[in-house]
Amino acid sequence: MLTLPGCAQLFGRFERPETCKSSGVAPSVALKDAPVWVPGSPMREGKPENGICGDGSVHVDHLCVVADVADVSSITQGERTVRQKSLRLLGEELSVRMGRVLSGSATPERVTAFSKELRDAIGDVTDTWISPNCTAYAIAEVELTDFELVVRGPTLSSEARALLLEDANKVIGLP
Repeated sequence: MLTLPGCAQLFGRFERPETCKSSGVAPSVALKDAPVWVPGSPMREGKPENGICGDGSVHVDHLCVVADVADVSSITQGERTVRQKSLRLLGEELSVRMGRVLSGSATPERVTAFSKELRDAIGDVTDTWISPNCTAYAIAEVELTDFELVVRGPTLSSEARALLLEDANKVIGLP
């Protein structure tokens, strides 16, 4: 029984390939098996496009961003790079949104510093995917409950904290 095809994989050591070799297929074919949150995924067909992140569902309680990195040669390095990129984009979007809410109540430097702290504390890369054409994708998300927990911390002034909690929907999503 152990000599049957597939048994070695079941009982043996499975090693994930480290290098990505592009299959050279059309982008639409490469995205055939992409998760619903990947831009251009056929899984999104018929899904609402108004969800935050355009991931095929309407996220009403959190902000998310999707990043991509093309021409990945090392799978591990590609995943690491796209994760960092998605978290950086998440931090930038948080900074822009919080700047709008806090205009006049906090300096731009303070908003940027707090958005980085927020991203580091609650930013989460929830999934990664690499296409057959060696493009890596990552989705990073922030949930409203986590956002509220960090905002209540000691970093912000009482006025800034109150503004962010009052207008959390403008930063993270609609409650």
